[in-house]
Amino acid sequence: IEGQGRIISDNGEPVSGFGVVYDVTDRATIEDERDRLRDSERAARAARTATERDLAYLIEASDGLSGSLNVDRIADRLATFIVPGIADRCVIDILVDDLEQTTLTVQCGASGRPEAVRRLPDSATASRMSLPAGTVPTDRLAILLPTAADDGDRSSLASGLAVPVVARGRRIGTATAERHDGQWTARAEALFTAITRRAAVALENAYLFEAQTKVTNLLVGSVKPHRPPISDDIEIATHYQAAADVTRLGGDFYDVITLSPSEWIVVVGDVAGKGIVAAAKAGLIRSAVWASASTAQDPGTVVRIVNQLLLDDPDRPMATLLVAKLVLGPSGLEYEVVSAGHPPPAIVSADGSADLLDARGTLLGFTERVELTCATGTLEESQTLVLYSDGLIEARLGDTQFGLERFEAAIRPVAELGAAAVVRALAAAVDGWTAGTPQDDVTLVAVSPR
Repeated sequence: IEGQGRIISDNGEPVSGFGVVYDVTDRATIEDERDRLRDSERAARAARTATERDLAYLIEASDGLSGSLNVDRIADRLATFIVPGIADRCVIDILVDDLEQTTLTVQCGASGRPEAVRRLPDSATASRMSLPAGTVPTDRLAILLPTAADDGDRSSLASGLAVPVVARGRRIGTATAERHDGQWTARAEALFTAITRRAAVALENAYLFEAQTKVTNLLVGSVKPHRPPISDDIEIATHYQAAADVTRLGGDFYDVITLSPSEWIVVVGDVAGKGIVAAAKAGLIRSAVWASASTAQDPGTVVRIVNQLLLDDPDRPMATLLVAKLVLGPSGLEYEVVSAGHPPPAIVSADGSADLLDARGTLLGFTERVELTCATGTLEESQTLVLYSDGLIEARLGDTQFGLERFEAAIRPVAELGAAAVVRALAAAVDGWTAGTPQDDVTLVAVSPR
């Protein structure tokens, strides 16, 4: 209630008075409700601001963590997002080698500079790696999170929290963090957990990339052609560029096989497709060529043997093959060339002209009866035999192919300089034509008599 009144006086002496009392319950209720609404609005605004701040921080952390495929860098970045934004100190343990059980441990304290070490896990590391999700007992903090030189004195109010790191469907580590001056708030705990989970996704991608890289490197090594033989009688030069692809693998392959000091087999092939599958098939065909070349007397027999091997493979790919046998004879470097659906090779003369040989034939792996046209001749000292894949002639700039005219224009200034100069000129020309990102594999093998 509220009241107000007035005293009536006579010569300064109160004589009488009157007053009114009001029931203000409704008004007071309205004012109280208004105050509560204002408080709720301020709290909601503060919560919204905190949520927006946390969301922005989480987005920043996600971008930072997903921007790398390196395990060490991801662990370092996770530590810097935990300290000092969420906690005062953290230790992150990640299993990096299943076979040797090597652990990557990253610590970050008040300085904000992570320190990493790879080693076999000690007792503290093993204990952290097995911590359940949730609060770390206070009496174990000194053992599990030993104070670093940049931490200062640990407060008696220190509290720790552990979050498992799960990748590839299994636990690979633990992120353990500590707040020195108070308990973990629900907001800080949620943010710590969310960032650690995003780090786990980034680590899983890093593991998969690492595994793919190992397989790719192993496959690259297995299909890598042998080094061209060095001879005083002939010059051999090669060039290979896979189509723009992260695997660095393609379906093109080439090799030079020495049969004797005066006889060689040169092979260039192309398997449809790109990447690991095409490279694996190319490696199988290349191995078959090696096996058959050791017994066959002519390129046509090599092609027929390889064709039969492919016919026996139910998953055989589309493939082309060009085989040239070179023999150093009394009259010079004699060649015998057959093509199983592959672009015919070119004879480059000293004047810069490029004449295509009449070598035609059936694609590999489609029929048992292989029709082949064999091209034979002798290379003069000023001539170069160039074997190539269709990725050279058909390299595109927009809708325009590189073509034979640009082939001749590229080699004209260096045609009389031999195989190495011709290959360098063609490789530079097609690289410039495709701006360094060919859409198909480009393979070159050139041979010239010395």
